[in-house]
Amino acid sequence: MIGLLLPAVQKVREASSRAKCQNNLKQMGLALHVYHDSNGVFPAGFRTVIGGVGNANATSISEGDPGWGWGTFILPWLEQGNLYNDLNPLETLGTCLEI
Repeated sequence: MIGLLLPAVQKVREASSRAKCQNNLKQMGLALHVYHDSNGVFPAGFRTVIGGVGNANATSISEGDPGWGWGTFILPWLEQGNLYNDLNPLETLGTCLEI
């Protein structure tokens, strides 16, 4: 009997995982569009300080420079505003380069 129920339970778990993943992707897509509506552009793929910390005249990205990916900038629209505020990405970047 257990041998018959186990595959059915596994299929329900897989369907649940798939639905959760699809919902997460939908929420990210909606957050990107709300960001676009608010800012007039989609977020940059990556934002970093140019030339390293304290070198405002540099024009290239050095290895190890701090930076933030696009996912950071949509956090407020994913109901993660507190995390975004704690990270404070715009304040930590200062003069930055968008990629």
